[in-house]
Amino acid sequence: MDAQKEYESFLDDKLTAIISSISDEGEIETSYSPYVKMGDSFYCYLSAVAKHYSNLYTTKRANILFIEDEGKCSNFYMRKRLKYSCEVSRVDDDEVIFKALHDRFGETITTVRSMGDFSLFKFTPIEDGRFVISFGGAYTVNLSGEVKRVKGYHKHGRENIKRVESSQKVESS
Repeated sequence: MDAQKEYESFLDDKLTAIISSISDEGEIETSYSPYVKMGDSFYCYLSAVAKHYSNLYTTKRANILFIEDEGKCSNFYMRKRLKYSCEVSRVDDDEVIFKALHDRFGETITTVRSMGDFSLFKFTPIEDGRFVISFGGAYTVNLSGEVKRVKGYHKHGRENIKRVESSQKVESS
């Protein structure tokens, strides 16, 4: 399967997104949430009790990660994965989004929605995503969903380590 087709079907069996957010104090929080994708955005109901809620509401930024199931991967170092950096906003309840979540998750979403502390959040990718499918198989995914191979960093060995470490020294000087 080519990378474009693999990307187009990658999310088909992914029911949850791993969410990484950051507080105003720079504390990183990572958790997960069931989601639904509609158009170019991902939607999740999140509880105000979760640290994410405050982080997302305040900073309006997060990374979301979708990753291959451990039980399905052939190599634990090469679990297929897709990551986006997103702009995040809390949105009013929307019947179309609720129906899509209900179709996907059943009555549990009705219970979640009825709890007073859950709100709907919208995650919209704001830059190219990264889709990794194998060793040396890293791709960017532009906002239109076009997949392109990442060039220049697929040499295995010490060259990559030296390149990364030398760029860190320059940046910290």
